[in-house]
Amino acid sequence: MPNDEAPMIKRRCSRLVRLTLGLLWAVAPGLTQAAPDTVQYQVPMAEAPVFVTQAIDTLPVRGTRVISVMACGMELDFVNRFRAHDSSEDMAAEVLGKVVWSQLGRRRLPLAEFEPGWCTATVTFDRTVICRLFEDECRSTDEATRIAAADKFLDDPIWKALVSPPEGSLPDVAPLQQKLVGFAPPVCATPGFYNVSAVLQDPPDPSIPTDFGRVHLTFRIATACLIAQANTALLNMSRGTQQVGTDGMLCAGRVGKTHGDWDATLKDLIRVAELDRARPILSQEARTRLNDQLIDIDGGPAQERYHLWECGNEERSVGSPQERSDDRDGFDGFMEDLANTLEDLAWILLIIFLIAAAVAVTIFTAGLGGVLLLVLVSVVAAGVATAAALALVLTIPETENHLFLINTTKYLNNQYIMSNGGTGYASDQKNLREWLLEHSQRVVKADFLEYNSRPYQRYSLAAIMNLADFAKDPDVRTGAQLALEYAVAKYAISSNEGRRIVPYRRKREYLFHVDGLPHDPKKWPFNGLFDLSEGADYLHALGLLYFGPSLNLPAGGGNSYAATSAYASQAIYAATSYWRPDEAIFSLAMERGHAPLVHQRIHHDGWEIVSSGASFTITAGGVTTGMPMNTTTDGLDGTILKDTQDGLGAAVPTTLMLAGPPHVAPLFDRKERVRESDTRRSSLERFLRFDGRRAEVGGHAPSYDQNLCVWDGFACGVNLMIPDDLRACMKPDDQRPNWFLVRSDDPACPGYNAGPTFWMAIYNEPRAGNDSRFGPFDNVGLIEIVDGAEMDFETFSTRARQRNPGPGPLMGTGSACNGEYVSVRGTTGQRIGFDCVQVTSVNGTAQPDRDDWPHAGATPGALGVAPMTSGGDGRVEITSPVTRRRIVLDFTRLDNPMFILLGPP
Repeated sequence: MPNDEAPMIKRRCSRLVRLTLGLLWAVAPGLTQAAPDTVQYQVPMAEAPVFVTQAIDTLPVRGTRVISVMACGMELDFVNRFRAHDSSEDMAAEVLGKVVWSQLGRRRLPLAEFEPGWCTATVTFDRTVICRLFEDECRSTDEATRIAAADKFLDDPIWKALVSPPEGSLPDVAPLQQKLVGFAPPVCATPGFYNVSAVLQDPPDPSIPTDFGRVHLTFRIATACLIAQANTALLNMSRGTQQVGTDGMLCAGRVGKTHGDWDATLKDLIRVAELDRARPILSQEARTRLNDQLIDIDGGPAQERYHLWECGNEERSVGSPQERSDDRDGFDGFMEDLANTLEDLAWILLIIFLIAAAVAVTIFTAGLGGVLLLVLVSVVAAGVATAAALALVLTIPETENHLFLINTTKYLNNQYIMSNGGTGYASDQKNLREWLLEHSQRVVKADFLEYNSRPYQRYSLAAIMNLADFAKDPDVRTGAQLALEYAVAKYAISSNEGRRIVPYRRKREYLFHVDGLPHDPKKWPFNGLFDLSEGADYLHALGLLYFGPSLNLPAGGGNSYAATSAYASQAIYAATSYWRPDEAIFSLAMERGHAPLVHQRIHHDGWEIVSSGASFTITAGGVTTGMPMNTTTDGLDGTILKDTQDGLGAAVPTTLMLAGPPHVAPLFDRKERVRESDTRRSSLERFLRFDGRRAEVGGHAPSYDQNLCVWDGFACGVNLMIPDDLRACMKPDDQRPNWFLVRSDDPACPGYNAGPTFWMAIYNEPRAGNDSRFGPFDNVGLIEIVDGAEMDFETFSTRARQRNPGPGPLMGTGSACNGEYVSVRGTTGQRIGFDCVQVTSVNGTAQPDRDDWPHAGATPGALGVAPMTSGGDGRVEITSPVTRRRIVLDFTRLDNPMFILLGPP
């Protein structure tokens, strides 16, 4: 196929001479994430919608704000990336924002806050980003040099004129505007087309350390300039040395490893291309480069495993549809296939030769009687033979998210090529169709291999969203939509006011952001679960966009509630999508106040449990699970290939999240009342939680563990952690040691008075010890929580005491940590047996082994209902307990996925 860097034959043949020394290297595929540079911008958010219809009606407002931030709010980042010839997914996402904003005026939609012909966004910057425009050392790759230069910039006249102008004067933005326009296309220099203004923050935002310095900048950019910027950026972008697929994969004979992740950029570029095809906005030159050069993969499904002598996914195809077709049908296509065959044959013959040579040398040496030499040669021969055998047997698996990224882009590009006269793609497209349907079906049947992954779920979901929007085949499009419905529904069920903490697989190193382990205090603002920078839970971004649960966000940028720019950079795909979740899923995420008790179990390669009411959500932290795909086995990979430990399933603390007070809108003479900042809870230390087995601070691949003990409003475990504001509410029970009662309406409990009323019993017994399952622990405990509407406090406290009178500790004193608790719900309560890892029995009946749980469903004997049910056959039923709207995701047949509405509309 055509290649704009080197002839195909030369490129393929060069691989035949790679050194066999690479066979002895450790196989350590890299795990990477592209993320926004820093968390510095602030996206205004309205108060959280109360009703489903309100959330749906205001979705265009939230989407428009996301697009505007990416179109004209990220200007300093965009210019710095443009100067560096950046071709990353972050650059492509900013191009996507500029393209879509330029198209908005052509859409017949009720778009709020859209000024035809102009994009306006106000953002907050610190001196580190502005410094990059003026000082080369602020762009240094050396952190110490960069920090020193940024600190020095605080005294620069340009910075001082922005943040501390003479009294009575406005901030001087002229140097900044001139600098930015100097890197922009000529049309942006048209008077009035590119405007920057600055406003000093008054009063200062207390969440931002004073040593950062900050300035509010408002950009107002003409659409003509945005289009020119997008065109210029696309003409400037290039794949360079990048490959599609995993970054850092072993490449035998090379010094270093593969430079991958180009497919992450392609997911953005294919969206730009498809949107431009629907509503042309780019110049012909930029469009041609985008379609013919930048979107440079096509054909059949990506290779899913690589031999040790291969260098990952090196495929590349450029040219017009006709040029690509000619190459596939002609001599070059034949030579490509022949080169592949000859390469594999050459490697096999070389390995056989090395083994034979090693054996021959060993025999020859033995014949000479050289014992020492015999031993030495035998060792070397054994090493060569082992390496050769490994090269033949072992293969390196490609990761799930990369396969989705590559194959969705290929499918849509094949679709474009074929619709524009390309030939020779029918068979490949058929194979891709089958692959996409099978893997979309697998998600609906059993979840992602990389379940709840940090950060890879955003790659998979963004790739699937491309199919949901642009696939012309109705089965492929519907199958993708079913996978999206499932993923967002699971988030809705397990979240509370947009927050969730659930077990995940890949990357375990990001457990440091979950957020129970130390954070860097120099990074700002720290929004906990909504920080959305490195290693974040991507579904928090989708939740903010779709459902608008803003009340736990911090104030910032002059707004009562504000999200970071990382939210915009992750929500841009959904904000530019035609797809949105069904109303039943909106209800699950938003309408908790009148819903019955929920008790949901989910079984994929791991296990999740959710119990929720009007005032609370308890999510089990799960248990550590194995790797999604192996080179050998978990044990061997984890020992020899230590980097792969990062791909294991990570357990998190079992967490109780409590709903806070509402936002009260102004009405006649009633003043607006925003949620008090000290009742906005979005970081782990603000939640009651059971750590279980604690993660090793500083560990390479940390995990909490042994956290599945959740029932109806009940949780138990070891290492119970209670936030200070909740601890102040705890009243000791004089009749029983280690027992405490909490009533949220108690004046001594001001942090929870204004939220939904709840009652809680807490058993917290100090007991220092060590257990093979938990490691060191310093206490054991349990909780039960009930909504105030279920019963009055007197009934609650009386039942808790009478049904659990003692005497003696509630839990066994041995390491088994066995116990039994009788709940307050029901006329006689439920007798819950547990072992601090999980609930073992209810009313004397043993609970099913967790390996026997269905994919999703109710728990035997539980009082709570399960909004999602699935037997793992591809049929998932999702029901809103409030509206009774019931939808079915029917993927039981591969060739006929269906979305079915069964309940009330």
